[in-house]
Amino acid sequence: MNNKLSERLNSFPKDYQLSQETQLKIESVLQEEIEKMEKQAKWKGFKGFIKKLTIPVSGIAVIAIISLLLLTSENFQLFQTGVNEITGNSGTVINSDKDYKKMTELTTIWAYALKTRDGKPRYAMMSEKAKEKFKHEQIIRGGEDWNYNIGYSSPWVVDFEIEIDGMTATITYFTQTSEPAYYSTEEQLTFVKEDGKLLVDNYQYIFEDKLIESNGINNKDQNNEKEYTEFRQVAWESLSKNEKDTVIGDWQKAHVIEVTPADVPQHIKLEKNQKVVKVVFTTEQDSLLGPIGLYIDRSSKEMIGPDIRK
Repeated sequence: MNNKLSERLNSFPKDYQLSQETQLKIESVLQEEIEKMEKQAKWKGFKGFIKKLTIPVSGIAVIAIISLLLLTSENFQLFQTGVNEITGNSGTVINSDKDYKKMTELTTIWAYALKTRDGKPRYAMMSEKAKEKFKHEQIIRGGEDWNYNIGYSSPWVVDFEIEIDGMTATITYFTQTSEPAYYSTEEQLTFVKEDGKLLVDNYQYIFEDKLIESNGINNKDQNNEKEYTEFRQVAWESLSKNEKDTVIGDWQKAHVIEVTPADVPQHIKLEKNQKVVKVVFTTEQDSLLGPIGLYIDRSSKEMIGPDIRK
């Protein structure tokens, strides 16, 4: 159980007696909170928490303290942490909108790496378990002198779509050959949180190179490639020499991510209806600080602010 919650419960007087009226009020509040939380998907482990909650105090005292803790937002978060720890779900569930956005960004970088056929950005976001799998695949592909090369020259990736569900991300790649022929491939990523950091713990293809009868590919990336090149140029020129020296790979292949105003950090003030993109550079310091991200105004093509690194 969460230590803070346990300390608060144990500090409550064991021989404390409540009036019948107070007991009824507390039980009513607790029942309302239970029903409210059972309706929310993220509280799937709540029932397990209640069943496993065993503190050597009177039943009425437990009800009283839990009810009081639930009345403040600070303790509400403490209660959620206790649920995750007791049910064994720590590190395997999304606890915030921030995690969801980070997973979306990492999945986009992962997918874009297949488009550039560069596995280094993927390797930087893997857990040790996933890295071992990647190394094994690389040795099979290129021998002991492997070089992070991934994918194939044909069919090549034209576009992709991503979908996040819990700690799982699904990527649908749209590919084509020079004939032309069009295909789709689906890949699934499983994330885990280690020491507060989201990492890809496993990855696998659901299906590969499924033929698309007609050209159903969204050619958005092809049409925007010239514009994306301009965004990369602006972002690159905004970096200091020290930052440039840490960038891995070709900066002209930096990831360009379409973002919404909600994705932009609060320290960057946007005008009404202002549209921005984020240019992300993979660096040698990603494991410590995270990648370098710069926000670019879509219309003026000016850098409006950096992302916050760790």
